[in-house]
Amino acid sequence: MPRQLTKEAMLQLQETFKTFDQDGNGFVDLNEIETMLKQLKIPFSHATIVKAMQKIDTDGNGYMDFEEFVQFMQMITPDDKQKELRAIFEKIDDNHNGIIEMNELKEMMRAIGHLSLSEAELQDMMKVIDENGDGVISFEEFAKFFGDML
Repeated sequence: MPRQLTKEAMLQLQETFKTFDQDGNGFVDLNEIETMLKQLKIPFSHATIVKAMQKIDTDGNGYMDFEEFVQFMQMITPDDKQKELRAIFEKIDDNHNGIIEMNELKEMMRAIGHLSLSEAELQDMMKVIDENGDGVISFEEFAKFFGDML
């Protein structure tokens, strides 16, 4: 049975879905899913993605609509949230200093398709995630902000 997601997690999934629905047709195909997982630095083989997509694609059209996408994301997300969050955090933390700095946040957003974010928008995002206001994102802040998405 799929986990119940918070409203915030559903909104984040909608944004992710829209970003990777490259042709805007309301569906994502296998190529769009592979691109998304690669850009989000979530490692899965082509065969694993195909197998998961076949389980989720209930209407058999070869595409995922948003509801199928939500099921897919829940299927590929491990139950051990902290471990997965730590792995994602470490991939974003390019210089491996244990924090995400502004340049790393900018690179992450660029990688998931938000190429046109202004410096002001990035600073606003940093302020939202960076609860203690020290100008960087700790793992705890990252996990608190992104935890509901997994």
